[in-house]
Amino acid sequence: SVIAHGQASNSPPVSGRVRGLAVGPGGTRAYMGAANGGVWYTENGGRDWEPLEDYFMGGGTPTGLAADSLAVGAIAVRFGATRNDDLVYVGTGEPTGGDAALGVGIRRFGPPTGGGPPGWTLEATNLANRGIYRVIIDTENPERVFAATTAGFFERPTAGLATWTLRTPTGAAPASAEATDVALASTGTNRRYYVAYAGGDVRSFDPGASTWLTLTGVLGAGNRVCLAAAVKSAAEPNQRVVYALTQTGRLFRLSPGAGTAFDEVAGMPPVVPQNQGGYDL
Repeated sequence: SVIAHGQASNSPPVSGRVRGLAVGPGGTRAYMGAANGGVWYTENGGRDWEPLEDYFMGGGTPTGLAADSLAVGAIAVRFGATRNDDLVYVGTGEPTGGDAALGVGIRRFGPPTGGGPPGWTLEATNLANRGIYRVIIDTENPERVFAATTAGFFERPTAGLATWTLRTPTGAAPASAEATDVALASTGTNRRYYVAYAGGDVRSFDPGASTWLTLTGVLGAGNRVCLAAAVKSAAEPNQRVVYALTQTGRLFRLSPGAGTAFDEVAGMPPVVPQNQGGYDL
């Protein structure tokens, strides 16, 4: 429902902040997750939206938590041929902000095993009362799903879905267990996940070998770091490029062949003023 007098200039009607957006091929179908407004769906490029659900009635809600968990921190979608084939993962619970609403775990919307109409199930109840920064689906292995959360970096198991698995970096432990983002780059044996921990500690994770590398150079980060990763070009699909944007407004780049050290990007405008970068990101 509309917020009649929003927190913006001249108090316009607003919808509340959007914490997750997943857009399908071609831009026609998309899913949106609101801070405490549930999941919404469009099939005409955003001209019209409908709620995917109003209340969580899937059962299995952890004891003592609200049954109507509409708080969305992150959303990820594996798009199928039609809407009924889409698979949606919703990380409930906002990770930051003084008015953040925590969640009940990770909810999954899609066709059940064995076929039938799509519906909701609840997973990762060990992440109840936590915030979810990002959920990511491996494009080469869509059964592999990870989440960056206020409790750490978690992987969806192959069985026993009520408890997702904490993946802890090898070597020296991060100063904070809070994983503020995760990004994926490259293909095949060169595939890597990049995980940012609160304070600017960024690690590289090889999902095939389950090995970790510590990356350096992300300085003066404050608490929150956001990541983006891409391949260098279609001709060089294994040349990974990774960016790290900190809540202090500093941007760092890990160049192909640069080893394990980020370099700072010069000339950044003041994108996170007024000392609220963690919230703004």
